[in-house]
Amino acid sequence: MIENLAPSGFSLLITTTNVSSAELANLETVKGYLVGGYRKLQQQNAATLACSVDFGDWLNVAFDLFELQKIDRRECGTWKDWLQNNVGICDRYARDLKAMSKLLENYPKFRKLAIPFSDLLQHKKRLELMLKTDRDFAAFWAQP
Repeated sequence: MIENLAPSGFSLLITTTNVSSAELANLETVKGYLVGGYRKLQQQNAATLACSVDFGDWLNVAFDLFELQKIDRRECGTWKDWLQNNVGICDRYARDLKAMSKLLENYPKFRKLAIPFSDLLQHKKRLELMLKTDRDFAAFWAQP
């Protein structure tokens, strides 16, 4: 778990401890912080989702290279072990990233979606079905 801690010192929002008690006692002032904070949170979620899909692209490239090296006997062991030892990512998470990257590769508008990767992953089967069967849905998400 410790290896998954994000670097400290970065916050998108002004923390409540950095605001005066007078501002914290005024709902209109707090509302302003909430509106701005929610916009920032949406932007961060969209950036994180795009990063997750991009990382999945890199994992797909690495997997193909790993498989080629295994065929040429320049690599031994498993993809799972290689990932853990060289990248530090667990196989299950990597599989999820790779799968979503492949699913969304022709649908760039998903990179602008302001939801966490885990939320999108929960709808993977439904997305697959809709992208295959609903032309309007697929056309919308295929836009840049």
